[in-house]
Amino acid sequence: MNIAQTIKYIRKHRGFSQKELAQKVGVAANYVCKIEKGEVNISPDMLSKLSEALNVSPDTIMLLSLDPTTIRHELARQQLEIAQSVVSRFELNF
Repeated sequence: MNIAQTIKYIRKHRGFSQKELAQKVGVAANYVCKIEKGEVNISPDMLSKLSEALNVSPDTIMLLSLDPTTIRHELARQQLEIAQSVVSRFELNF
């Protein structure tokens, strides 16, 4: 899911129409429609307003928007860094 799809998914899950979400955020309903279609870039301020209106953190929206492949690669990179750190510490002790 991308960020537009994630916002739409959460909105529907919360039972809001685009108009209701727009009112909560303080924008026109057609702007919410454009957000959900990915036609506009969302500013950090707008992400904050959307997340507050949807009762989720901006981090949750971003995490749900990540491609699973990206998440796996990031986890693998972090695991590699941890392993290298452990090996480095182990080598220093001998």
